[in-house]
Amino acid sequence: MNISEMGGGTPIGMLRKDVVEQQAKQINQQHIRQYMDDRNIDVDDQRQKDEDAIDALINQINTDSDESKPKKKKLKSNGKNKSKKSKDTETDEDEEKKEEKEKSDKKSKFKLPFKIPEFIRDPLLIWIIFILLSQNFIKQLIGKYVKQINPNEDGVVSFLGVVIYGLIFAVLFGLIKFLLNMIL
Repeated sequence: MNISEMGGGTPIGMLRKDVVEQQAKQINQQHIRQYMDDRNIDVDDQRQKDEDAIDALINQINTDSDESKPKKKKLKSNGKNKSKKSKDTETDEDEEKKEEKEKSDKKSKFKLPFKIPEFIRDPLLIWIIFILLSQNFIKQLIGKYVKQINPNEDGVVSFLGVVIYGLIFAVLFGLIKFLLNMIL
């Protein structure tokens, strides 16, 4: 007995997923071939255009993601567009310099009337925090909440008190430096 004799229908083999997927792939490939033939597209030219577009996109991503150091871009040269690509690298380097300058200008939200050199900033900040934490009223204020930093009857601060006071100093230094980097 044949399926068509039973009232028609689709054979079981045609309903299998792998068979259906294989037929879909074949139909898709036929459509692609037909499209390529209709449009008379040269596959090598299209592939080259795609590679150039990908290279341009990668270069753009590298430019956008690299804020700290400008890198020289390596472009794929295939001999066809050497003069064009060498001009592109020159303009890209000029654009990178301009963008880096703009980013450094945008980074500084608060302008000081004078510029403090980088190697002086940390020691100056440590010195200021040390002076502030050395004040008696600051020591008494912290001593109300952290008893270990208060001197004992002999006037000696325990080692644990010194460690805690140093930890307070380090946390203040890190916090102030972070805030200053965000502002300046």
